[in-house]
Amino acid sequence: TALYALYVRIDTYGFTVQRVWAAIVTVAAFIYSVGYAVAAWRGAAWMGGMSRVNVATALALIAVIALTQTPVLSPQRIAANSQFAMALRTDDARESPDPAQAVRAHGTPLHYLRFDAGRYGMARLEQLAALESHPRAEQIRQAARRMLEQRTRWERLPTGDMEGALANLEIFPSGRTLDPGLHALLATELRQPELARLMPAMGADGGLQSGKLAGVYVDLDADDEEEFVLIGGLRAFAYRRDGTTWSRIGAMSARFSPKSLQPRPHLERGEFAAEAPRWRDLTVGDLKYRFEN
Repeated sequence: TALYALYVRIDTYGFTVQRVWAAIVTVAAFIYSVGYAVAAWRGAAWMGGMSRVNVATALALIAVIALTQTPVLSPQRIAANSQFAMALRTDDARESPDPAQAVRAHGTPLHYLRFDAGRYGMARLEQLAALESHPRAEQIRQAARRMLEQRTRWERLPTGDMEGALANLEIFPSGRTLDPGLHALLATELRQPELARLMPAMGADGGLQSGKLAGVYVDLDADDEEEFVLIGGLRAFAYRRDGTTWSRIGAMSARFSPKSLQPRPHLERGEFAAEAPRWRDLTVGDLKYRFEN
């Protein structure tokens, strides 16, 4: 039962370092059980038969464990090769999770290669980042490259079409546009892990669904100079201009309330304003964005 259960797990999710060790232990236990059963079946000489099973299995375990300390049976190498194969699966019945989700979902093949399979995993991940001959080559390449950029296990990187999000950015008051300096800064900012918090953004129904971001020009510090606030759901980032140069001021957030899920209509009606103190809060209908530090 244990051997079959482990087989099903490995067939579905691939080898990991833990499953390699589990396989060694399970196979050893299976050999012991079969060997003891055969020895007992032979009757009178059963004790001698069991002793031979003990010695043979122990020697085999010594050899296998010794080989796990070499590249031949390295658990990390086996796991890396297995997770590499999982990332390439294309059959519908056993397809691995969408690689595009790997940068935000733990437990995926790419995430395992990046953080749990040592140098073997990194080598395989770099292979995926340069993948060519595969039906999903472009998708896998992009996901692998994003995973290589990830520096910590729990870091969340932006996974959406950030260039498209900037191109479709809704700016308020209506009729305003991004000046070149701000556009260039946002193009860089939207690739930063911190701005992944802006997703999910406001959807077409005005709610907090994946969709367009919103930008608001508003004077946050009562100095008669407009700042710019990039809004995505309950999160926002504020920017200020010094001459022709734009820079980020900091992050803002809004408290959740049942009425706060439809901010777009308020933006369209011009129902937003900055509130004291410096830096002032930004209200969008029932939403209130406040600097966190």
